[in-house]
Amino acid sequence: MSTDTGSLPSEVAIHALKLLAARDFEGLRALLAPDVTLDWPFHQSGSPVRIEGADSLMDAVRIIKVFQDLEIRILEFNEQKDGGTSIIEARSRGTYADGRPDYTNHYIFILKIVNGKVTRWREFYNPLEVMKAAAGTKAGKTAPARA
Repeated sequence: MSTDTGSLPSEVAIHALKLLAARDFEGLRALLAPDVTLDWPFHQSGSPVRIEGADSLMDAVRIIKVFQDLEIRILEFNEQKDGGTSIIEARSRGTYADGRPDYTNHYIFILKIVNGKVTRWREFYNPLEVMKAAAGTKAGKTAPARA
């Protein structure tokens, strides 16, 4: 896929998620504007997180290297009237390389595309699922008590 100004914003947004799932970090980096911002309004730290710049965004998303497999399945796609903002509802399933239970989550991505580049990436997800995965438990179950 071309990342020049001839690419439709909706194509760039969907392609960015496919590159993320494939862990194609070079391909994803090529789609980012140098001053891109990444917002996680509901982060597992308990506070919103904002990351500025393509290099910083790439450092943040490289955490997905822990997965042997990662699928991001798009459930619904909407493009705003401005023509550059895409709202994508998706589900993920990741298989950890270390044998932990699979990670699953539900997302709303809001990607703003300008001149074929992602300039804003907002990602809403359930931080409780991230915390469960970090504790090594399946969704809906609690971690074993620690002595």
